Amino acid sequence: MIRVASFLVMFSFVTTSLATEKWNIVVLPQFDKQSLVATHRAYQIVSAQISDTLLTEFGFDVYSGASLGISLSCQKECDQSTYQKTINAVRKANQKTKRNPIDLIVFFQINAKNIQASLSTSQIVNVSLSALDIETDKLIFFDDDSARYDGARYDTSARYDGDWLNRQAKLQARNSAVFIGERLQSYARMFEYSITLRDFIPSEILTFKNVLTKHPSYESGQLKSKEAGEPRQHLLHTLSTQSFYLKSSMGGGQLQELMQDFLDDERIQATVNYNIQTRGVRIFEVDRVGVAHFYSYIFAVLGFVLFIIAIVLLGYNRKFNTFKKLRLKALFLKTKQSKQTHSFDLKEVLELKGELTGVTLLSKNVLLIGRPASASKTGNSKADIEINFKHISRPQKQCKLERVGNSFELSDMHSTHGTALDGNLLTGGRAEVLQGSQVLALGGTNENNNLGPCRINLQVLQTKGALLLQLDQKILSLYDQASLVKVWPTLETDVQKKWACFLTEIPVCEIDGELALGEESVPLFYFTYQNGFGVRPANFAETTCLSIDGIEVLGNVPLQSGAELMVGQHKIIIP
Repeated sequence: MIRVASFLVMFSFVTTSLATEKWNIVVLPQFDKQSLVATHRAYQIVSAQISDTLLTEFGFDVYSGASLGISLSCQKECDQSTYQKTINAVRKANQKTKRNPIDLIVFFQINAKNIQASLSTSQIVNVSLSALDIETDKLIFFDDDSARYDGARYDTSARYDGDWLNRQAKLQARNSAVFIGERLQSYARMFEYSITLRDFIPSEILTFKNVLTKHPSYESGQLKSKEAGEPRQHLLHTLSTQSFYLKSSMGGGQLQELMQDFLDDERIQATVNYNIQTRGVRIFEVDRVGVAHFYSYIFAVLGFVLFIIAIVLLGYNRKFNTFKKLRLKALFLKTKQSKQTHSFDLKEVLELKGELTGVTLLSKNVLLIGRPASASKTGNSKADIEINFKHISRPQKQCKLERVGNSFELSDMHSTHGTALDGNLLTGGRAEVLQGSQVLALGGTNENNNLGPCRINLQVLQTKGALLLQLDQKILSLYDQASLVKVWPTLETDVQKKWACFLTEIPVCEIDGELALGEESVPLFYFTYQNGFGVRPANFAETTCLSIDGIEVLGNVPLQSGAELMVGQHKIIIP
């Protein structure tokens, strides 16, 4: 039920966001010679009030300047060059994050001055707001609160009220935020997108272009072709990459729906990324350049209703969630204090799903490499590293990797075509100790085993007892794909596989926005092994980016089947 509630919360926000293309706003203070000093507490109060009003009353996504590392400070009236520097800083921050890009800056200014009368002195406070469009570099709305300016007076000769200015500034901040928010709701522009079809068949690219130009919202000249990548051969197909610039009244939700319908109609298997850059084959990327903002009240109401239902469900499940958290902590303490065998079914082999699909974790002392065992012959052992290439021998007849202490030894098992390590054929049962980066060649010829297409890159990590294995895709691209598939029927599946064998733990890092096992970058977390597979954060701190089923992981926790592991925005599923 918790998952249902979480889904409803997510769906309510996503529905409203896609339907309205809501503004993503950063709130920044602005200073001039009449402003309060930058350290005055009123700035924190006003910033929080503006953010809260725009978020809760209008549903915009609001960020503080501090959260993005951006500020605007000038001693005189801020000129266009100062605004431009701030815009550039926001655009730079947009490039460093996967969230939706900031498209509006709301500046606020707090001015206060004393007016001397014959018998008394009055203090006047004024809060003004302005909205700067990131796309056009122009101020689109401005509210100086002039109608309330003269009424915001405080007689300093009366009894001292130290909090008057803060209260008045907060009141004016909300009124100005409402003024700006109401106008943002009705402010409409065209959307601008950069669309890239990466590694598609040319006919598919042409079909998608026709789909766009025939859409009811399309007008002549709104779609322009940008750069095109060099065609390349992948297995049996010629793949191309083409980018487009699209200016349209379609919102992001509509465009995503159009893209998905196109893929479904054409029966194309591809990954769709919206404002996210990833690597891989057959990627459909859409980057939002300019942002239009149309409020769809039907979807907004639907999103609100789903949100209320989700809150009710989460309230009923609070006790269950607390119990689950305590159970996870107890499980961690049991793992830490005892070395007895756990009753988990994830013993020595674990095939991951989600963003690490194709990766198999192994913690065995002996690894057999070979073809799938013949179904007609009983008693055959199953290969731990299985490659369905017909020139490779069956399990217990090709080769094996054996752990000796913290090292691995490779030996041939009297295979038909032999086993070669870095070009040297292994004979007579001789075992070679693996060191650093090496290449294992299988399925070649008796004269020269290295002529075979099946080559496995071996990487011994500095982490004790850890080894990575992956097929060399560059070599495979040199062979005639039609002929190769005849002797390697599962080629496309096998080239995506990776194997990680380790004794106690292996690091996982992030490279170009994707998760990767190994030591190429700073580890995000570790897969561990202690009578069963588990995970632990890279650093044992009060908070981490690692969670299991929504519960933060603060220590070494065993994995169970069906668990969902989240690392920041990355999801890994334990089958």
